Amino acid sequence: MRIDEIDLYGNILISGSTGSEGQILTYGNDGGFDWGTASGGSGGPTSSYFKTSGYNYVICETVNTNNPGTDALTNGTNLQNAYNVAKTLDVGTKSATNRVVVLLMPGDYDLGDTGQFQLDTSFIDIVGISTNPYNIKLRSSTQNYIIQYTNPVDSALKNVYLYNSGAGGTYLVDDDGGNGDGSYLRWENLLLKGYLFSDGTTFGFSNIYGEFKNIKLLDGSYYFTSGTDIDGIFDNIEALGTNYSQLIFAGQVTPGSTLTGTFSNINFNVPGLCFYVVGLLSGYYENINVVDGSGGIFQAYSLNGTFKNIKVGGSGLVIFNASSNGDISGTYEYIKILDADTVFRSIDQGIYGTYRNIEIDNLTNVAFNSAGTMSGVFENIKIGGNSSQYVFVGSPLSGSFKNIEVGDVSGDSFTGLRLDGTFENITIGNVGNNAFKVTDNISGSFKNITIGDITNNNAFYAEGASGQILGTFDEIKIGNIASTTGYFFSSGATMSGTFSNIEIGDASEWATSGISSFRTINESIIGSYKNIKSGSTSVLFESTYDLNGTFENIEFSSTYAAFRTNSGSILGTYSNIKTLSQQTDFFRSNTDLIGIFENIEISSAAGLVFYGLNNLSGTFKNIKLGDLSGITGDVVYSGATALSGTFENIEVGNGNSSYDIFVSDAGNISGTFSNIKIGDGFGSAFTSLENISGYYKDITIGACDDGISGGAVFEGSSIPVGTTIDNLNAVNGFTAVLSGRLINSTIIDSANPWNLLIDVSVFPIPIVENCKLINDGNEFSITSINGGSVTDVQVLYTATNGGFNGIDTPPGDTLMTPNFNITDVGLT
Repeated sequence: MRIDEIDLYGNILISGSTGSEGQILTYGNDGGFDWGTASGGSGGPTSSYFKTSGYNYVICETVNTNNPGTDALTNGTNLQNAYNVAKTLDVGTKSATNRVVVLLMPGDYDLGDTGQFQLDTSFIDIVGISTNPYNIKLRSSTQNYIIQYTNPVDSALKNVYLYNSGAGGTYLVDDDGGNGDGSYLRWENLLLKGYLFSDGTTFGFSNIYGEFKNIKLLDGSYYFTSGTDIDGIFDNIEALGTNYSQLIFAGQVTPGSTLTGTFSNINFNVPGLCFYVVGLLSGYYENINVVDGSGGIFQAYSLNGTFKNIKVGGSGLVIFNASSNGDISGTYEYIKILDADTVFRSIDQGIYGTYRNIEIDNLTNVAFNSAGTMSGVFENIKIGGNSSQYVFVGSPLSGSFKNIEVGDVSGDSFTGLRLDGTFENITIGNVGNNAFKVTDNISGSFKNITIGDITNNNAFYAEGASGQILGTFDEIKIGNIASTTGYFFSSGATMSGTFSNIEIGDASEWATSGISSFRTINESIIGSYKNIKSGSTSVLFESTYDLNGTFENIEFSSTYAAFRTNSGSILGTYSNIKTLSQQTDFFRSNTDLIGIFENIEISSAAGLVFYGLNNLSGTFKNIKLGDLSGITGDVVYSGATALSGTFENIEVGNGNSSYDIFVSDAGNISGTFSNIKIGDGFGSAFTSLENISGYYKDITIGACDDGISGGAVFEGSSIPVGTTIDNLNAVNGFTAVLSGRLINSTIIDSANPWNLLIDVSVFPIPIVENCKLINDGNEFSITSINGGSVTDVQVLYTATNGGFNGIDTPPGDTLMTPNFNITDVGLT
């Protein structure tokens, strides 16, 4: 007889023959199958429930007597006996490539009465003949567990539904108190419900090794939970239920355990602890989806692996967490966090590795939190709006941070001991506290950084007494600061490096609080600052000690001081600087003001413009100062020593009669002054308690009036030999004794009596040459103290208003006056 067919229910139909209970199929002489009678004997089947077996398989039949409970228990006994038969099959040496299989027919297998199903022999696989696990149920109604591995075995379990069905049957599998520890499990196409492996303390496995594929989990707990290690291949595992205590948890009994392997295509819903190990978590994780978690996810002492295409969410959770002196390292790519408390946290150590294409939607605390160093590659990261205290925390933050987008942050964005990496293409929303804050140094490279408005504190802040801001800052844009104590760039110690293309908003409290754009608390500001645009702040650059560097292409709005030092000097190069409204000081140094100042434009000022408390010197070119009628000090001021240098192409608007233009309070004025135009209203133009010397060319000065003596162009002790004043056009005379040369000039003094004092002992050098001297309304005289000459001079005066008193010479002196023309032009 021959097999005719196998029907859809797994029944074997034989042409022309009918079998009965207690018969088995045998291989006939004609090449077909015959019905035979089961018989006892050594080495053969002893139960009537074994229908057939072959070289390397045993088929386990099920019964149906319309008594489901009894039938299920009978089937359970059948299973254990079928396994015992499989152990006796002589297939040579069993191995990973020479295996025996027990084929389970569809049915319900209850191992409750006979005890658990015990596996003790390697390379015997249990396989359901149907690919639908619901058709083959494996359970225990009374026992503590269903399958017990009593030896370390290599065994497969496929196509079955393994579940707990009674109060006594709590767990699904067990390793017999460690006797089965080391088993390699090959599970595939399973449906599981209950406590799988257990909690690691009562029943379960010390270690889980193997391959787990195409497995669906119903409600239950402790799925893939071990007392110690987990190492295997986990693929296409899905949790269909809604409540799980633990999913993939290693090291419940033994701290320092390992969770590793390959995990792919895993979908878990509402888990408790998930991918959790009391030890090292490593391996490869891809296409993982964990939704609405209620416990820690990816938690370990240390994490080091590859994580790709991960989607995780759970309110209040910590995801990717390292504790107990452990690091987070490895590769993390295409990670999406739906919601969490903290993501990527190393409690005691550092965060290292590669983090790319990460998106965090809702965050309540910290995105990346490292107690130690945070270093590696962080790219293409998007963090949604949150109420967190921090976003990136590390001690230090180093490595590469690129293409990062952060929503609103209630606390600090990037903070830690130091920032010394590369930060590029970073956008941060509104910040409640600090955008970049450290207790040591901010260094490295910062490029294309955009920061929204800041509520309380600072944009870049090195808060320690020795904290510095160093490095390269390029294409930085910062919104407004609302704080009364905040700054845009602030350091405890030196600020240096290269700053370029910086745009800063307004400090809303600038008029009432000392809020600076760039500030150091204890040291100097040095380096290069180019293409800076600032809104209204209290001070643009404020340094306790020196300002020294290159400051170029700077534009700003209202401030109390643009460049100010409290105890140091202003040095370096300042060029292409423009302000629309200057409230008080522009350059103010409490020691020296020395450097190069070019292409500077101030629309108006109400304080000190160029102020050196000790010394002022350098090169000043192409300077345009608008309305200075509200100033509270002299325009260019040297307090303790000389005022010197080169002053070229300077234009000054109208001023305040209480203050002068160029002033040396305790020293000389010297240098080269050319192409200078000064408006009306100042007290005097050049004022020195000592000498005024140098070269003065193409100078136009409006009316001066100090309210006391009437004002003067040159007010000081003397204008010594070697000094040349060429093409001076002024509305006031001199009070300094002229020993140098006055040539090609026109001086009109219609408000004050004027006595031009000349003193040169060398003849016949002309002291006054080719000049027009005009006095309209007061006395005018020329007095030679020690000789001198006047040539090609025209004196215009009004005789009716005091007139020209002549040329007065000391006894014995001869005043040489060739071509001296005195004319009463009758001015009124």
